[in-house]
Amino acid sequence: GSYTFYVKDSKGCTGLVNVTITQPTALTTTASATPFKCNATNVKQSSDVTIDVPTTGTAPYTYSFQGGAFTGVRTFSVADNGT
Repeated sequence: GSYTFYVKDSKGCTGLVNVTITQPTALTTTASATPFKCNATNVKQSSDVTIDVPTTGTAPYTYSFQGGAFTGVRTFSVADNGT
């Protein structure tokens, strides 16, 4: 938004300055995932999802998976494919 600031000194002289504060650029990023696979004894292994470092915004970035706590770690292990 736009804001006007007024300044008055001890002698009554005044000045003003207009300032516009803009919204930050929207944060955008991408992610990649390894497919689920089975190990030698046919047990399903987890998939790893890695969030790429955002190309906008301001570092440092933190990440959250499924509403969990935010952390600086960009790779999350997914144990279940949701089926």
